[in-house]
Formats: sequence, structure tokens, C-alpha cells
Amino acid sequence: MPKNIFGYRFIIYLPVLLLFSVASFQIFLSYESNLSAWSGGGFGMFSTTDAGGSRHLHAFTITPDIRREIMLTPDYEKKREQLLALPSEYRIRKFAKILSQIESPDEGPGTINITIWKTTYDPVTLEPATMMLKSMAVHVNE
Repeated sequence: MPKNIFGYRFIIYLPVLLLFSVASFQIFLSYESNLSAWSGGGFGMFSTTDAGGSRHLHAFTITPDIRREIMLTPDYEKKREQLLALPSEYRIRKFAKILSQIESPDEGPGTINITIWKTTYDPVTLEPATMMLKSMAVHVNE
């Protein structure tokens, strides 16, 4: 046993401190940025139905006269899944800039509006309903 008792005890409690830190950070992100319980540290994944399939998004390009939904191709699937797992403002802005590169029949600068939805279930009747997690409009400069 080492002579420095404090160092020895610190090593013993290090795994507990690490697990507590990861769990605390995931709880913080789930309340502040709508982190899915199935992402991040994964501590709450078995206590919720908030898996990847229960979230979806709608993206629209908005010009002065037209609002048109952007149809996402499989090329955007990975970025879409990342955004759904943690829909932070930074990720929404980044995804909007990627979507602004898609060719559109509309002319001129516009706005990309991204809305993220989650399926919830009534605790008594188990009836499904959709709840908006986040909606953000990003002005795109061309």
C-alpha cells in the first residue's frame, strides 16, 4: 500500500466520480438541449421510449412569397440522426447551412426553418401524441 493515503483513496473513488460526472452531464444535456436518453451516456435509455424512431424533423425553405418543404435524401441521413439525438442550436444552424446548398426552384436568399418533433404517450391511455421539441429559423445568406 502506498504511503500517501489520500492518493490511494482517490484512485479507489475515481470510477465512481467518472460515472457520476457522465450521468450528471447527460441529465444536464437532456434538460437543456433535449438530448435523447438513447444517446450520450445512455443511462436512461431503458426508462423511456425516446429512441431514434420517435423523433422526426421537418425542414422548410422560406422566401418572401413561398414556403416549400425540403425533401431529405439518404445523403443527409447521418446528419439528420445526429441532429435528432441532440437538437442544439449549433447543430440546427449547421444542418440549415448544409440544407441551403440544395438546389431550389425559388430565387433569392431566404430562411431555412427546422422543426423537431417527438412522439409522446399518455401515461394512462397510452395514446400517442406529437410534441414539438425545438423550432428554429436560420437566415441563409447567399
